[in-house]
Formats: sequence, structure tokens, C-alpha cells
Amino acid sequence: MKASAILRGCYNVKIKILLVVILIILTIVFGALSFFVFIHNKGIIELKWQYKPVYYIDHEIGYAYKTDLLLNWMSSHNGPSPAKLFENGIPLGAANSLHDDIRNIGNGRYSFWYDTLYFSSSDNSDPRINGRTYEIYWPVPINHFIRWSIYFVTFVTFITTIITNILIYMFYRENMRKHLSRIVSYIIKIITILLLFIGIFLFSINIIGLFIPLRNMDIYKLKIGKKGKITLTEKELYNVINNRDLNNEKYIIVLNESIYKGIAHYWRDEGIYKYNLRIPIYENYLLFFASYIYPKTYKKYEFANYKKAIERGVGYCSQYSIIISEILKEKGIESKIIGLNGHVVATAKVDKNNNKWWVVDPDYCVVIKHSIEEIENNPEIIRNFYLKKGYNDETIDILIEIYRKERNSIFESVKDYTGDKKYNNEYASYKLIWIIPLFFITPYFIYFFIPGMYNKLRICRGNKNSIVL
Repeated sequence: MKASAILRGCYNVKIKILLVVILIILTIVFGALSFFVFIHNKGIIELKWQYKPVYYIDHEIGYAYKTDLLLNWMSSHNGPSPAKLFENGIPLGAANSLHDDIRNIGNGRYSFWYDTLYFSSSDNSDPRINGRTYEIYWPVPINHFIRWSIYFVTFVTFITTIITNILIYMFYRENMRKHLSRIVSYIIKIITILLLFIGIFLFSINIIGLFIPLRNMDIYKLKIGKKGKITLTEKELYNVINNRDLNNEKYIIVLNESIYKGIAHYWRDEGIYKYNLRIPIYENYLLFFASYIYPKTYKKYEFANYKKAIERGVGYCSQYSIIISEILKEKGIESKIIGLNGHVVATAKVDKNNNKWWVVDPDYCVVIKHSIEEIENNPEIIRNFYLKKGYNDETIDILIEIYRKERNSIFESVKDYTGDKKYNNEYASYKLIWIIPLFFITPYFIYFFIPGMYNKLRICRGNKNSIVL
């Protein structure tokens, strides 16, 4: 009887061990699968590539043509896309190009933008009739349902493994309690000390960041296109911003010109570190780490906070519009952001009584003294305003096409333009970078100091009682 009971006990133990081993293996397998699916989906490391023929092509503007991709995959709107475009089996150059360069220069430039591919042929011929084949070469898209199913199964196996181990531990806890309590004590000590060092490190990074400006002074050497070099310093730009002695109309004109002269039109991959397009770790370590986890959104980061945008001093048309729109609102002038088909501008209410609106384009240093509705009805009215600033007819023709009503979107605020999630993440991150180190440091003091303080307090109370007696 005793021998059979022992055998049954051994058999039960083996079954439990086997169950735990199987669950751990499943957790590791699905965890690894989820990890690889995640990094593939985020474009961090691409695991498998595929060719996708380009069939339906429409002319956009100038040398630019476009085709609907039917899905938002590998877009370059917030970071360089790894996707490539081939012409007759030969890769075209200049991926992730600016849309203006695709339209005006062409020569094989292209850009994956949300669910649309904008591109030009290698010799600027019409890809619809030049007899060449065009193929997209990109990481294989992973079905949304499959991706989240893998994440869900991974989560379930992980939770099941944890619960199973806890139950088995509780079953055998009488024999294991003494050894585990000692092991757990050492582990807690190591973890609290490690957390302390992490907290001190993060605090140190934040403090260092207070003394390092975001603006690289080399931006004053940048000469991009017709604009040339910027001339206003950050301090000079703020002097203009804070001068409200002017009426609304004059203030908008002066502010628009000052932003044009104080912010460099730059958003190229080669300047991602030099000009802090990727937020440096000393500025905000959360946004820095996010740029590697979510490169499409955070690798080349556009600020929602206009003061941070001014401090950095570089941006694209949307960053210019965010800056002027937020400043105008801060100064009591109603303003909105307008997303055009390939360009971003702002609109400002110059006269409340007569509901008079102007469109402002600080990226081109142009103020159009008409509302967006008037421009959409007759885009030709913008011509004289851009001509006065020295732009040629070819550039203005492209802008007229951009201003046409198709796909124009009006955003009431920067939050609407960037999206709630990104907007809230930015503002929360600048608070959390100081709060998080406190959470890392606190366990050390709780574990090492509070028990000692409690014991000292208890001894003191005991001494007082003994004195009274």
C-alpha cells in the first residue's frame, strides 16, 4: 500500500511538472511570436518581404503620380518607410522624398504616405503609358485579426502559466516556504537597489537636459531652396510673439514673417540626430525610447507644444502651422489648422465682428487675405499673394492645385490635427519623466529605511514608558 501510494504521488508530481513545462514552453513560443510580429508591424525589423504590382495609377501634380494602396502600411508620415518601389525590376532612388520634390523634380522620387503611394518615373515620363512595370517591395502586411489573435493567445498562456505555478507553489508551500522566503528577500534587495540606480540615472538625465538646448546653432547655416538661411534667433522670435501693440491684421502679418525667418524648413533623415528630429534622451527619455518602439510616429517627431517646436527651430509645413495657430490662440485670435492635399497651412480670424478670416502660410511667408472657403471656390486668387513673395508661376500652379477643395480638412486645434493620443502622450510624458524616477527610488527607502525608523520609534516609546514607570 505504501509503495503504491508513493508511486501515485511521484506520478502526480511528474504530471504537474510536465504541465508547468508545457505551459512555459507555450508562453515562450507565443511570446517570441508576438515579439517578432510586433517589431515587424512597427517596421523595426522586417521579417519577410513581398512584391506588389502597381496597377491603377492617377496623375497628381507635376511629375507626381499616385496609386491607392488600399491599406495604411509602411507609411512615411512619421518616419522613413523601408518600402521600395521598382521600375522594370530596378529600384528607384530617393525614397521618402518630400512631395514637393516629387512634383517639381521627379526623377524616380517617391513616398509611401498613409494609404497612397506618390511617385515619379525615372525619366519623368507618364508611368501610365511609358510601357514600364512598377512594383512595390515591402514587408508582408500582417492581418489585423491575426496579429491581435496572436497577442491574445500569448496573454492567455502567460496568465495561465502564472496561475498554475502559484497553485502548485501553494500546494507545496510548507516544504518550500523557508527556502523561498530567504531567496525572495535577496531578490527584493537586489531589485530595490537596481531600481534606485535607475531612478538616479533618470533624474540625472532630466537635470542634464535642463542645460542642453534643443536648437542646434548650425540651423542658421542651412540653405534650403528659395528660402535660404533663417535669420531670427529664438529670443528675437519671442520678442515678436510677445508684441501685442499691433492690431490683429498687422500682428498676423508680422508673426507669419517672423516664423518664416526663425524656423528652418528641414525634415531630412540625415539630420535626425544633428537637429534633434528624434527627441534626444536628455530632453525626454520617454519620447526617445518611443522612437525605437514606434518609429513611424516618434522617429522624426513633430511637436504639439509650439514652444518646444520653436526651441528646436526646424520643421516642415505642418510644424510651422502648429506654431502660428497655437500662438494666435494664446494671444486671443481664433485660429485653425488646414490640411491640404500635400501641404498644411493655418487660418486666422482677423475680425470677430465681421467674421473675417485669412489663410496664413508661414512655410512660404505668405498671408492670403481670403478665407479658405473663398480660395476653394476660386484657387486662382492665391496667385498674386505668392507672386509678391517671389514665387514663380510653376510653383504657384502646383499650389493652386493643392488648394483645391478635394481632401482639404479643417482642424479646430492642434489636438484635433495630431490626434488625442499623440497630443496627450506628449504633454503627459514631460510630467512623467520626473514622476517615474520617484517610483523607482521609493521602494529602496521603503524597504531599507522605514523598518529601521519604525524600530527606532518603538524603542523610543519603550524607553519613555520605562522612564514613566
